[in-house]
Order: sequence, then C-alpha cells, then structure tokens
Amino acid sequence: QEAWGPGGYYDNFSFGVGIDKFCEIALMPYGNVNHNALEIGSGGGVFTEKAVWNFKTLTAIDVIKKPARFDKFPASFTYIELPDKSTDCPSIEDNSIDFAYSFNLFCHLSNEALCEYLKSINKALKHGADFVFMLSDSRHTSKFQKGNLGDLLQMGHFVQDLRTLDIIVGKEWEIVNKDLLPDHRDIVVH
Repeated sequence: QEAWGPGGYYDNFSFGVGIDKFCEIALMPYGNVNHNALEIGSGGGVFTEKAVWNFKTLTAIDVIKKPARFDKFPASFTYIELPDKSTDCPSIEDNSIDFAYSFNLFCHLSNEALCEYLKSINKALKHGADFVFMLSDSRHTSKFQKGNLGDLLQMGHFVQDLRTLDIIVGKEWEIVNKDLLPDHRDIVVH
C-alpha cells in the first residue's frame, strides 16, 4: 500500500509492451476454462482483466481494497483483501488451485517474506499445478534503484539473491524468461 497507494497501480501503471509480453509467455499458455486460478498481488487489475475470462474460477488477492472495476467481472471471480504486509493465502482451500501467477509483487518482498509466501501458495496448489511468477534480477534491480523507479517506490525493490533463485529453480522449477524486456529487471519462473 505504501508503494502503490490504497487503490492499486492500475491507472498509473505502464509497462507498455511488458504487460502483453508477460501475458503471452506466462498467462495465456496456461489458460484453461476448466481450471481454478489464483493471482497473487492483483493490484488494480492490469493482469486480472486479461486472465479472468480464461479460467473456470479466478481468485485475486492483494492488500488493497477491492477495485471497483472488479465488480464488472463474472461471478466466477473472487477478490480477497489481505491484511497489509500479509504473506499468506487465507481463505484459499488447500489443494484447490490449478494455476497461480504473480507479476511485480515478489520484488517488493524480502527473501524471508518471499519464502513464507511460497510456502503458503504451495499449500493452495494441486499436485502438478503450474505457478508462474517474476523475481528480481539483481543486475536490473541495482540499475533501477539508482533511477526513477527507485525514487518512485519508496519501499524499494528487494534483490532476491542467487541463493534464493537457486533454491527455487534447483529442482522442479525452470526459468521461462531471463529478460522479459531488455531494460526490465524480471526473471520469469515456472
């Protein structure tokens, strides 16, 4: 909330081609009208709008109040407002999610908070479920901390060090995209 405001980032959020590119490589390949999906850190709904029609159900969670635009979504959509600084997935039934995704959230979390979130998300995922998310790339993060983004986001971007990435990618994880955009900080992990 401190970084993006109580209403999320929708109106002032502009990654331009980044939104479409993330959807192309990380959302649309997993769209399935028979699957239950979970969006972690939906903000104002930039990605929610693109995903909501592609799943049997979509549950979005975030620390902001439910954006009014979400009222236009189908009955299969659910929004859960979390307590500020939550690293949990309350009200999400264990083993109920076929696909989860998160973009531009975990870069705001410390390694400790990220680990707590991953444990909670893991409980919600069905065996064999897919989970696609972005982690900070330390090379890009350091560049952004010196520029406008670091000034804009007073919370800053935490650098998930290589040990964190190695733990995540070490066994059942794969890097989908090391550089979503040339000037971006993203590593997309599946």
